[in-house]
Amino acid sequence: MLAPTDEPPSPVTFENWSDYAAFLSEMPDDGSSHRRSVIMNIALNNAGDAAGTGTDKIVRKSHHYMPVNFSLALKYRLNSRFALETGLSYSRLKSEFEMGSNGNTINEQQTIHYLGIPLKGTYNIYSRKAWSLYGSLGVTTEIPLYSPLNTSYYLHGMLEATDKTIIRAPWQWSVGTGLGLQYNFTPNIGLFAEPSLQYYIPTKSDIETYRTEHPFTFSLPIGIRFTW
Repeated sequence: MLAPTDEPPSPVTFENWSDYAAFLSEMPDDGSSHRRSVIMNIALNNAGDAAGTGTDKIVRKSHHYMPVNFSLALKYRLNSRFALETGLSYSRLKSEFEMGSNGNTINEQQTIHYLGIPLKGTYNIYSRKAWSLYGSLGVTTEIPLYSPLNTSYYLHGMLEATDKTIIRAPWQWSVGTGLGLQYNFTPNIGLFAEPSLQYYIPTKSDIETYRTEHPFTFSLPIGIRFTW
């Protein structure tokens, strides 16, 4: 049995609002949790098709924003054409979720900040003055830095409670290829943009992101590259 201070689980662990409302009604409650009371009312207002949607099923609607990427690259020339590259990259993955209807909803905003370490080879296709065109192929591992999940609870369209938790985002591996354009300020420092196709290797996590929905993804990393 749950202790009075235990918070209710997420509705995504249930198939329909009726079962969720029944579960919540059996939980011990000392009356001190405003959020628990709000969640109970949200469940009741959606249970048994009380919302008039034609279904009692709990549906989690999702919207994933395009990831934001920035990079700092270090390149070592092997010869006039080939080079090895590593560095650091930053990625932000933002998603929004909604459960419920008719103003009785649970809204979640999920943001995952990643620090990436790429390792790849590049091939110089064409160079003229300060400009160069190149191709790349490599692998990247990304480490989650900070992953907040902000939850808002609405009753009849009015915000009644909020909550913030930190989720455990998984490490992310990917392989990719790209075609980049670079402008060199000096022989060793340049600004680049590199349209790339990445394949994000599935993880065992149940956390949904843009990458779980689109494992093959086009991206446009931009950044500064140091060459020696």
